[in-house]
Amino acid sequence: MTRTDIVNILTRVKPGLASKEIVEQSASFIFKDGRVITYNDEVTISHLIDLDITGAVPASEFFALLTKIKQEDIAISVKENEIKIKEKRFESGLAFVSEIKILFDEIPKPTNKKWKKLPANFLSAIKFASFSASTDMTKPVLTCVYINEATVQTCDNFRAIRIDLEEEILGKSMLIPARSALELFKYPVIMFQVAKGWAHFKTTDNVLFSCRTFAGKYPDTDAIFDVKGTVIKFNKKTSDALERAEIFSEPNPTDAKTVIMTLSENQITISSENEAVGWFKESFRIKYTGKAIQFGINSEFLKEILRHCNEAVIKKSKTCLLFKGDDFVYTVGLVAT
Repeated sequence: MTRTDIVNILTRVKPGLASKEIVEQSASFIFKDGRVITYNDEVTISHLIDLDITGAVPASEFFALLTKIKQEDIAISVKENEIKIKEKRFESGLAFVSEIKILFDEIPKPTNKKWKKLPANFLSAIKFASFSASTDMTKPVLTCVYINEATVQTCDNFRAIRIDLEEEILGKSMLIPARSALELFKYPVIMFQVAKGWAHFKTTDNVLFSCRTFAGKYPDTDAIFDVKGTVIKFNKKTSDALERAEIFSEPNPTDAKTVIMTLSENQITISSENEAVGWFKESFRIKYTGKAIQFGINSEFLKEILRHCNEAVIKKSKTCLLFKGDDFVYTVGLVAT
């Protein structure tokens, strides 16, 4: 293998490294059974590699050294507690532990007969859904992306999204932590299987991405998406105005940037005020024919969904907005003013 080949493979598995080694060897590249593996207690990623070695090497230093070598023809060998890298002009040795401390045998191994095909829009769905997952660890089930046979869902008690999959997934539903789902999105996975406490995914070039799943019951969200009311059609000016209004939004403990929206016949006013800084108000025309109303909304949430859909229904009680696209439905809560 050339140096570039090795670097490219290590780059593929690097997201599975822990930033701090809380679990022993979780900040190391682990070589085992013809694969290089990373593990951070939530995710493990492995790739085939043509190096006849078994053990663990500190990932940061090993990767940094390989990226700073210019020669492609290098020799990598192991002797006792050292892994040696040699090229024409220099040689280097790094600490190497031949005993693998991570208990990979406790992770259920994927089996060839259980691989199932993923829908074509699976990766885009989990990425889109992840931004609505909660970060509140007191409600861990809401920090996950819920994947069942036909949909991908997330909810943080203030907003929720449900995305239709292009094909049904045959098998068990699963709860994947949203941060793991965002890492999974970076890999062109096409197959999956679910084991006890883990979900395994495979790419076309046989990269294995495995992540822990959460054991819990996801709440029934059907009622959240049952919204009837008046249609609002936003336009490009809305996102631009939200960007300006955020500058003057009053800070709060959750860092949410709340702006005030006032709707009247075919017109919207977006405003914000911070007593310590100043105020902002902007009005422009939109398509709206209902009664005059006013509400507060998290501008970050609204800007995100406006990238995908510009038409919403405001609930009669003024408690939420509902957006509906070709393959998704999204609702976001409103703040009383």
